[in-house]
Amino acid sequence: LLAYGIVGPLAGRLKQVLDQDEQMFHAVKQVIISSLHGWPQPLVVESARSGLGHDFRPGLSELLDSLRGR
Repeated sequence: LLAYGIVGPLAGRLKQVLDQDEQMFHAVKQVIISSLHGWPQPLVVESARSGLGHDFRPGLSELLDSLRGR
């Protein structure tokens, strides 16, 4: 009962949290690598954006507005 009622759901939720953190670190890694290659800023940001999940990925217009400082 303890395994199915508490430990199983807790393990599933922890896996979701770790996967979300992994996406964030992957995006940061993409920014660093792209910057080191000397890519222009919009391409650097797009490479990081493409690595994020659909739940966390900002829209392209929202991203371009934030790059322009609006």
